[in-house]
Amino acid sequence: MTKRNVRRWYRDILTRLHDEAVYLPISYISMMVVSKPELGNIPYAPIATEIPFEQIKPVKP
Repeated sequence: MTKRNVRRWYRDILTRLHDEAVYLPISYISMMVVSKPELGNIPYAPIATEIPFEQIKPVKP
């Protein structure tokens, strides 16, 4: 396996992912949610910068 072949494979793979609009995270981020207990369970979104407000169901007192 030569460096040239490796470059070609990387180019091919990344081009296919781009052309098919595939979301492939290349890093890892840990998240923590701090909220009032009245909000109930806070779900995590697939994308770290999004907050799924429509999925938050307040707990009835």
